[in-house]
Amino acid sequence: MKRFFKKIDGVVLKDLWLESKLYGLVGKLDAVVKVGDEIYPIDVKFSKFSSISYAWKMQLTVYSVLVEESSRKRLRKLLFTFYLKKF
Repeated sequence: MKRFFKKIDGVVLKDLWLESKLYGLVGKLDAVVKVGDEIYPIDVKFSKFSSISYAWKMQLTVYSVLVEESSRKRLRKLLFTFYLKKF
């Protein structure tokens, strides 16, 4: 995972605990990257599957709500990073 973050040209904040008092949500996001005025939440998955499940999409959607509320910025993109594992 460290190699992935080294390739990013921007500010990387890792392992963020976020809370929404408005929606009563709490979550720990793997990373947020700030490049210029844009903010990108990143969720890293270690899996034997190469596709994004519905549950993972919903998880990242909740993270985006938490990031938008805490940063007061509208997000344009959400990013997943997969590390495929052989089980």
